[in-house]
Amino acid sequence: MTQDQRSRQNGNREKNANRETSSPKRARTDTAVDPRELVSRLASDRQRAEAFAALVALGSDAEDAVAEGLRHGHWQVRRWCAIWFDENANPARLPELVPLLHDPKSKVRLWAVHSLACEHRHEASERIDPIPLLIERVQNDESLRVRRHAVVMLAYQHAHPDLTGFFQQLLDTETDPKLHKHAGIGLYLCGNAEAREAMRRRMRPKPGDAD
Repeated sequence: MTQDQRSRQNGNREKNANRETSSPKRARTDTAVDPRELVSRLASDRQRAEAFAALVALGSDAEDAVAEGLRHGHWQVRRWCAIWFDENANPARLPELVPLLHDPKSKVRLWAVHSLACEHRHEASERIDPIPLLIERVQNDESLRVRRHAVVMLAYQHAHPDLTGFFQQLLDTETDPKLHKHAGIGLYLCGNAEAREAMRRRMRPKPGDAD
């Protein structure tokens, strides 16, 4: 090996060593990104997954930024901020999800329905009653998928004898087989308190369960 080759080899070793020692520093910098910057990255197909994971890891430290993201101009940001509130429930923030029930994008409305409806959100709060909001979406949403999921959430999370007439009306008037199926389950659970409580403990529906 010539002297020039030895010099180049040593130089390459030094560069590799520098990269190895600097990698942890870069990782630490990434975790310190402003939550609002992470929220803005939810608009990017390439950056979305990593940004969302970072926001989930931040927990309540990201809450204000994510709440602002519910009003963002990009629909994917609104959607993923609604999903974040499914992972990080705060009853005090539920009213901020309500406008998304009428979002122009059905995928945003779907997650607004879900995050507002989950039963465990409301055990310690009377800030908002999701049932009238879900019924309105069942009756008026233009997306069959959103309507189905609203029925699923009412049936599996909010079934109550007071909703017997609502589910019966769906059975009498709806023709979609999947919506009809979940309305039938809701009607059964309305009349069976033991099964109703067992279902709430055992099952936490996700968007797509009604598809």
